[in-house]
Amino acid sequence: MGEKKRRLEMQAGAAAGATANISEAAPVRVVDRGNAANAANSANAAISATGKSATAVGEVGTKPVDWVTQALRQARLGLQAGKLVEAINLYQQVLQDANRLTPDERAQALHFQGLALLQAGQAAAGISLMRQSLPFAPASALYHYNLALALNQHDPAQGLTVMQRAWELDKQDASVTLALAEALSQAGLRDEAKGVLQAGPPTATLLDLLAQWQFADNQLTEAVDTFARASALQPALLLQRRIGFAVP
Repeated sequence: MGEKKRRLEMQAGAAAGATANISEAAPVRVVDRGNAANAANSANAAISATGKSATAVGEVGTKPVDWVTQALRQARLGLQAGKLVEAINLYQQVLQDANRLTPDERAQALHFQGLALLQAGQAAAGISLMRQSLPFAPASALYHYNLALALNQHDPAQGLTVMQRAWELDKQDASVTLALAEALSQAGLRDEAKGVLQAGPPTATLLDLLAQWQFADNQLTEAVDTFARASALQPALLLQRRIGFAVP
């Protein structure tokens, strides 16, 4: 969705330290409970085929430490490919030993299993798991952003609160900035929305939106100046807008 990304972030591959880049959402599929076991077995076979690191030490429950890393990677790939049954089952297997996982591993498994359930149409369960991931990754703008987008469809007020937290964690993320500004505007908080755009990264899309809002609010001088900055970054905007010809 470019910078105006309204769909859920399918950056299911977001390992520790990943930024909140938006990628195309995988297609929604209904979880086939009857074939869940087969999907899990197939996934495990794929993981086993990669082999076990000769230097891996320690155990997570009855599974080697490197199994967790490989399982999370395989689940990520499954989620990105829309293989929701495979992803959900792998995340569930990882969480069987939740108390032995690192905070990041636990956050990944909870958050992205929740995202998979959300795609499968199980919104309540998905949102619940995404909420549970936050205490294990409190500084993740990505996890807050995803949860906020999910909540927007069911509880916009709560979604706005969570999106504000996502923005506080990363004010230079254009996707988060845009989502928060739009949520504030829809809530009737236009001045606050413009403030967020002004404090965010100076991208053409954000500046163009700010100019449109300034123009609509009769801030004509500011609108012309803001649009000049936007069109300097993206000259094609000159063909799409007439704001540069506004007369006070």
